[in-house]
Amino acid sequence: MSKTTIVDRLDYEVVKKPLFVQIDEFNVHKCPDKVALVNDSTNEVISYMSPNYRLFNNEEFMNLTERVQQTFDLELSHYNSYKGGRKVLSAFKQTDKKHSVCGFDFENHIVLYDSRDGSMCLGIGSIGKLYRCNNMFTSMRNQDKKGSVLKINHSSKLDDMLHEFESSLEIYAAMQVQTIAQIERLQDVKVTQENLYQLIGGWTQLNPQQVRDIAYSAVTEEVSTRKKNIIDGLVNSWSIESGELGQNGFGLYNAVTHYYTHKRNKGENEILFEDFGKRELETINFVMDL
Repeated sequence: MSKTTIVDRLDYEVVKKPLFVQIDEFNVHKCPDKVALVNDSTNEVISYMSPNYRLFNNEEFMNLTERVQQTFDLELSHYNSYKGGRKVLSAFKQTDKKHSVCGFDFENHIVLYDSRDGSMCLGIGSIGKLYRCNNMFTSMRNQDKKGSVLKINHSSKLDDMLHEFESSLEIYAAMQVQTIAQIERLQDVKVTQENLYQLIGGWTQLNPQQVRDIAYSAVTEEVSTRKKNIIDGLVNSWSIESGELGQNGFGLYNAVTHYYTHKRNKGENEILFEDFGKRELETINFVMDL
């Protein structure tokens, strides 16, 4: 499969296959403590796990997708298969539901996501896209920071936890409303350039003065190219967004989403599968603490 495949249904399955070790020309031993997870469509090995690993397969994932559809009264947009089938998501349409953030309409898409290689939990979240400039942001994390209701580990208790997960979908819907209300309040908080340097410094392990020096090309010490690019990108995005939205928390929030969406060319899959809105929520918390 290609890096990202968008389909109407997941037409492959990930299955467990035994592993064998060839000792010599005549002796092959079955490995007792590992199995291979294989994409049965491509025969690609996705991962190696314990034989007891609770694989949540694609058929189960599509069944859970149907239950999410019923709970939220949604229409399925598509399934995504990512990195050879290692990760999957269901994306839902919400075109009939109008939302607004600080006077800007946006599309809000609920997604169900999971990995087949054990690299991340089964979970549910959302991606929003502001119409004003197609800034994309996520509102995926449980606001109480426990993260237990809407993310499930692949363990022997997964089947029991799925029942709790399904019963929590209505809670998640309420959390979405809470996130939108939080973002609305950001426009009432004044944010300065120094606040921006403080936020960036926390992400780059630099103090605000170092960030300022790099932003003004006045740095006198060795700093990695990666950190310089992050600082330059976020400062530039802040200039664009604060110029349109004002020097407030909403402008800062949009600077972060602008950087991660436009400057780093992150699409839906990259944003979902990398940090699940971590920077966006850190920005909300940062602004509310000012």
